[in-house]
Amino acid sequence: MRQDHFEIGIVRFYWAIFDISSLSAPDRTVYLIPRPYSMSMNIHQTFVHEHQTLQQQAQELESAFRHGSAQLAGLMVQFQAAVLRHLKRKDVYYARVDDGRRVPNRQLMHDLRNDQAALVLAFDCLVTRTLRSGGDGDWTKWLEIKDLLLSHFQKEEATLFPLVQVLLTSADLECLGRELSGSLCPRQAARQEPA
Repeated sequence: MRQDHFEIGIVRFYWAIFDISSLSAPDRTVYLIPRPYSMSMNIHQTFVHEHQTLQQQAQELESAFRHGSAQLAGLMVQFQAAVLRHLKRKDVYYARVDDGRRVPNRQLMHDLRNDQAALVLAFDCLVTRTLRSGGDGDWTKWLEIKDLLLSHFQKEEATLFPLVQVLLTSADLECLGRELSGSLCPRQAARQEPA
C-alpha cells in the first residue's frame, strides 16, 4: 500500500492506494480513502505552540528583569507586540467559537475575554512605566502579568480547546481556519457584498 498526501487550502487529505493485482476481477474496484487531517487539532496545536513560544519569551524577559539588563525595555516592547498579535488572533477565534453563545460554559468565556482585556491594559501600563523610567521595570507588576498570562493559557488548553473540538462542525472549522489566515469565509463574504 502506498500513501500520498496533498493539501487543499488548509485541509490535508491522505490517500491510501492499494495494490489490487491479486484480487479477482469483481473485487478490483479501487477505493481511494480520504482521511482528513483534523483542522481543529491544527488550530489548537498552533495556539499551544504560540503559548509555548510566549512562555519562553516570558522566561527570557524575567531573566532580563532579574539581571537588570540594559535591553529590558526593548525585550518588553517585543514581548508585548508578540502577546498582542496572539490576542488579536484569539479575538477572531473567540468570535467564531462563541458565535450565538454556543459555548455552554458562559463563565469560562467571560473569564477568558476579561483576561485578554486585562492583559492588554496591564502590558500597556508596564511598558509605558518601563520606558519612562529609563528601562527599569516594575518587577511586581511583571509577576502579576506573567501569572495572569500563564493562567489564561492554562484555561484555554485544559478547558476551552477540548470543548471547542466537540462543539464546532467541519464547516465552522474551515471558516475559522480561513479567518485566522486572513481570508473570508463564505458567511463573511455574503455579509460584505452590497445588496
